[in-house]
Amino acid sequence: MARRVNANSPLPPIVYSAAVYPDDGDLHISPIWSCPHEHESADAAQQCGFDWIEEQAAREASEDLSA
Repeated sequence: MARRVNANSPLPPIVYSAAVYPDDGDLHISPIWSCPHEHESADAAQQCGFDWIEEQAAREASEDLSA
């Protein structure tokens, strides 16, 4: 995904990323997951995180059925 850059702007473009932390109250610890790519909006980054959480829940459910 190509980033749109305004060559006349003195500020760098905003880049959003998604990360999942084990404790919502403490963002000073390492995330348990972060996506390997950039997002153009906060909504896209949030959706990426939600997608990861859903994948983990499906994986755990599948493992529980296998046991």
